Amino acid sequence: MAYDIHIAKNIELAQRSQPVLSIEMKEHELVFSTLSKNKYPMFQSMEDYYRDTIYYNTTVDKLSSELECLIDIESNENIKKLAMKFLKIISYAKEQSSDIYCFCD
Repeated sequence: MAYDIHIAKNIELAQRSQPVLSIEMKEHELVFSTLSKNKYPMFQSMEDYYRDTIYYNTTVDKLSSELECLIDIESNENIKKLAMKFLKIISYAKEQSSDIYCFCD
């Protein structure tokens, strides 16, 4: 079971698409258990492994800002690596005018 990240124009397409990133439970726990509560609210909306999260194209700039700040401030390399991967996903989603869907599969 993994927390899968999809880029798509709508939820139906996201559910049928291959994930652009899969986060295993252990990695997910390592990342989100070490972050300060409510410091990165958009990014931390993925904290519940079993809850779906959607980042709409119109809101990803705020998420990008959070991730850039997180990369600059946090010392945990696992967090930084995931944040950098997610920034690439955001960039691609913006190019495609698509949203980002996060599902536990």
